Amino acid sequence: MTETPRPARTRRLIGYWWMPLTIIAVVLAVMAFLHPYQPLEPGDLPAEVQDGITALDRSFASATPPAIRYATRRSYTSAQGPVDVEIRSRLQSIGQGLVMRDDDWFDLGGRRVIYQERYILWRNLFSLQVRNREVAPLVHDLMGRIGWFNDTALNFSATLKGGTTPQSDDWTLDGTSERVSDTDGQSLTLQTTHYQRVTHCERAGVVNASEMGAAFSNGPAIYPRVRCRNTTSNQSAQRTSDYAWIQEHGIFLLLGYEQQAGGDKLAAKGQYISFEVLPNPAH
Repeated sequence: MTETPRPARTRRLIGYWWMPLTIIAVVLAVMAFLHPYQPLEPGDLPAEVQDGITALDRSFASATPPAIRYATRRSYTSAQGPVDVEIRSRLQSIGQGLVMRDDDWFDLGGRRVIYQERYILWRNLFSLQVRNREVAPLVHDLMGRIGWFNDTALNFSATLKGGTTPQSDDWTLDGTSERVSDTDGQSLTLQTTHYQRVTHCERAGVVNASEMGAAFSNGPAIYPRVRCRNTTSNQSAQRTSDYAWIQEHGIFLLLGYEQQAGGDKLAAKGQYISFEVLPNPAH
């Protein structure tokens, strides 16, 4: 039996240079998929955030949000073309106007989860802590970070004018927060960046319930429309979002938004296909 010359064997092994990278990519993808989710907790919020939210909600005369489950059919339009998804959300009050919200994104057939988001928000409007992940990332997590991506407010302050809720035409609400965010993209080690987010919200007429989707066909005919503009100090993106103010539940519901990041534009618009108030969980 003739032995393969060493140089030829070496060249053959070099030809399989891609195998270790492939194995690493598969392992990272499995780790990302199985990465345990640590539930968000109100106590995780910095004291400066809790103080700002307490002051805002004290001056905001509205009901405590109930537990709610709803689903949205959302359409995204960008230079890459249109994308449609179904987002199933569950919202739970944790006091002082704060809610925890879990969003699971499904492909349009509703067969599998493709993306997840976890939030702590004030009345479903101001996000104070966000975690998100792609459910089965391969290249993304190989080139970025494994598991959950985080964005957290370090402090929060707000100014409310024109009434305690968005019932009057001159109502405005301004919110400012210093934030820390994971940097998504170029390193296997966790990187973070600090930035400031400024949000200006104002009453912008009304929205007809028929525009919101079948889930609101039996509710009030119209709801106050609120328009919010977000800007950031790192100029990563500017977003203008429209919300409906649902007075009876004390929450804002997103209708759609337009986002500009450099030369890229993204637009989203949704229809609520279900909306259900749930019994509040026992404490």
